[in-house]
Amino acid sequence: MPEIILDENPADTDIQILEDGVTRYGRSLSQGDARPLACWIRQDGQLRGGVCGRTELGRLFIQYLWVDEGQRGQGWASDLLTQIEAAARERGCRDALIETLLDPVAELYQRRGYQVLACIPDWVGRFSRTILCKPLQD
Repeated sequence: MPEIILDENPADTDIQILEDGVTRYGRSLSQGDARPLACWIRQDGQLRGGVCGRTELGRLFIQYLWVDEGQRGQGWASDLLTQIEAAARERGCRDALIETLLDPVAELYQRRGYQVLACIPDWVGRFSRTILCKPLQD
């Protein structure tokens, strides 16, 4: 008989099984067409930044955007967004969705044409969760 076990130090593999199960179930309900998408910055064979996510149901969902500290302030984040948005547009996406916990990063996205859909103050400690969306089609 199954049992419920409280685990204060869960294994990454167990969490991945849980995540995969939730994702698989949700996609079975929506009959989604999820396809991964990523764009990288490489220098001398080293990853210096990138953006990744997926396109699904006519939307680009950006999961991560990161630029190495030594490469920041040079416009790489904007270039990465431009590239992934263009690829999503080619896939027929109508908009892009991104989230952040950092106010300065939310401001960067707004300068790039993203509009705030929601902001939850003090989501985690002093960090507010901001959800932004940008139209990709004219």
